[in-house]
Parts: sequence; C-alpha cells; structure tokens
Amino acid sequence: MRRGWMGLALVGVLSACGNNDASPAKSGSGEAPPSTAAQTANATGSPAPAPAPAPTGKATGPLASMSGVARSLNDGIAAFLGGKDAAASFPGWDAAAKDADKLREDLKAAGATTAVHVFMELELIFQKGGKDVYYLRTGVYSSDSTAVFVQFDGREPEGGKVEVVSEPLDAFTGSGAPFREAGEGLLKMLQGPDCAKVPIAGPQDIAAIAPSGPLHADFTKGAEAGKGNVDKVCKAIAALGSDKVRLRVDDQSYVAKDAAGAIVGTIRGDFGAKAGKISYGLGKFRKLK
Repeated sequence: MRRGWMGLALVGVLSACGNNDASPAKSGSGEAPPSTAAQTANATGSPAPAPAPAPTGKATGPLASMSGVARSLNDGIAAFLGGKDAAASFPGWDAAAKDADKLREDLKAAGATTAVHVFMELELIFQKGGKDVYYLRTGVYSSDSTAVFVQFDGREPEGGKVEVVSEPLDAFTGSGAPFREAGEGLLKMLQGPDCAKVPIAGPQDIAAIAPSGPLHADFTKGAEAGKGNVDKVCKAIAALGSDKVRLRVDDQSYVAKDAAGAIVGTIRGDFGAKAGKISYGLGKFRKLK
C-alpha cells in the first residue's frame, strides 16, 4: 500500500516487525510499496486482556462478498502451512509464492502454527471523459461474519491520472466475481442516499483482529480516520458525474499466530488482475522484533 497521501495508522506498527523490503510475486497489480501491520497482543510481556466478543452471523452489506475471499485466503494459507504449494493452496487464482521453502522455515522458526487474513486493499478509480477524476482507497477487514472498512479515504488525482494498474469493474468475472460484487455494492451505496452508512470497523471487529496492543490501537486509529473521511468522500462522489469506474485489488496481509494464539508476525500477500484473471502472490514473513 502506498503510504503518502492516505496517511493512515496501519503502517505505524511495521517497526515491530523485521525489515520492510519484502515483496511477494507481483502479477499486474502495479508497484505499490508493501502494506502490512502486525504486533503481538502482549508485546510488553504483560498478559493481554480478554478480547471483546467477535461478531457472529453472516456478513451483510456492500462488502459481503469479501467474506468468501477471506475464507479462500484462510483455507489457502492453512493448506500452504500444511505443505501444499501455493498453486494448490489457492486454486481459484493464479497463485505463486516468492520463496515457499524460506517462508515455511521462517514461520516455523517463529513458532507460527496458524495465520489469519486481516487486511486487503480495494480501490475504485472514477473516470470522466477518459480522465481519472477521483481515487477512492480503502482497506477491508473481512471474515465469515463481517466485512468492514479499516481504512477509507479518497482524493482527486493530480494531472487526471491515477498511476496504478486497474481494470473495468465488469472485467472481474469467474474467480474475480467477489471483487466485482464488492466494488459494485460499494459503488451503489456511495452513489445512493445511504452513502454515509458505509460500514466502518467497530470495536468488536478490531478486537477480532487483535484484542490489545499496538496493532489494536493502529486499526482503531485507521477506522476512526475512515469515519472522519466518510462525509468528505460522499460529497466528492456526489459531485463527480463520472461515466466509468475501474477497480484495483492489491495488498493483503495475514497475522501469524503461535499455538497459544499470540501474534508472532505477519505474512504479506498481493493481488492483481489482468483481463479479468486474478493473480495472487504470497510474500515474506516478517517476525516481530
């Protein structure tokens, strides 16, 4: 995730992990710098407080289809940790791992036994008259029971051009359909009377990611900033009159946990789309310092 103009909090905990120069296999998703966040709930050595109850039930709202993506990611990383290669672990996508053996070795050395999807970038590029007129950047947390924004912001691009690789919404077919459905659902809400009701993560969502510690604080700041941006974004999109919308899928992150459930680091993933075909790269593990 590019960190400049968005300025949200999820980057803040990267110093808790190893160096930040890792990048997974890229496949048509642009050259944005890494985006990941991780911190153990008890990094200071003190016991973590009991987490708030996790959301239950089935995800609803404009991002509901991202729950299916989360299931594929969680099932896939479990299969990968169990010894399957990336292509077999993530069969719905054109998947690869940058260095599968080293990734498994690093996870084992850190005591990681499981990994859980916690973050993915989903972006809309609004166009008018062949020019990019607005760039909506979001970070989504999704699980079986919820799909909400942990980042939400937008801006007008300089020079009428967003320098990222994107695809028309209707190009996302087959394994890309869940991303299209989320993009279309979000677009409908943004352009309708319920724009102000876009789903931003609440305390229970953030507690499900991390019950306490810097990661919890970081996601909380990101969600609060997102809430503060909703009105601005809604007003900007209402005034656009755009004639086309493109979609970009990009950075994704897992938290890796040990047998006791403590977060020991992060794994970065990376999505891309080209001619409707979804690619997925599994990158490096970053251990907590």
